[in-house]
Amino acid sequence: MLVLSMSGGGAAAFTLNGAPWWGKIDEGLFASGGCNGSGIAKGTMLGRHLAELIRGVGNPAEVTAAMGTASLIAPEPFRSIGFNIVSTLESRKAGRES
Repeated sequence: MLVLSMSGGGAAAFTLNGAPWWGKIDEGLFASGGCNGSGIAKGTMLGRHLAELIRGVGNPAEVTAAMGTASLIAPEPFRSIGFNIVSTLESRKAGRES
């Protein structure tokens, strides 16, 4: 079994509607991603639900109801341009808060 989770230490995956993608990709292959820069909060919750899904006790409909269904992750160069804009805006906002 292989579990993939994109969070904290790598590239940020932004979906156009802000919803994550996650779940069973293939037999024995599960993944989550598209946490849109809020990896700790969404990543922890999705990780818990992913673990439950792997154990056979999870309900994917609960996650979909709460988080929505991910739309397209924009292709390059739009992804990098969008990330840079959002990152700059959030950094400026955080600077004003301190």
